[in-house]
Amino acid sequence: MSLVKVESSEGITTITMNRADKRNALSQALCDALYDAYRGFEAGSDHVAILQAEGPAFCVGADLKEPPAAMWKAVPHVSHHLTKPVICA
Repeated sequence: MSLVKVESSEGITTITMNRADKRNALSQALCDALYDAYRGFEAGSDHVAILQAEGPAFCVGADLKEPPAAMWKAVPHVSHHLTKPVICA
């Protein structure tokens, strides 16, 4: 299972956090996967990204059992200089 799913269609990149069993809590692995997704979006030709999540919660914050060393990697415009908008839905 991939922690982050990335799809592209009609100029829109959809980035989906896929850790519903942990309510998309930010682990180091999830932060790294989000960072990679942002980098791919920025390098690509799509004009906007939508960040969404699987399951009943968008994101409950840091995973207290597996805290990320660099949580900032999960935050667009902080983790990676993005010149295109990201909409959280």
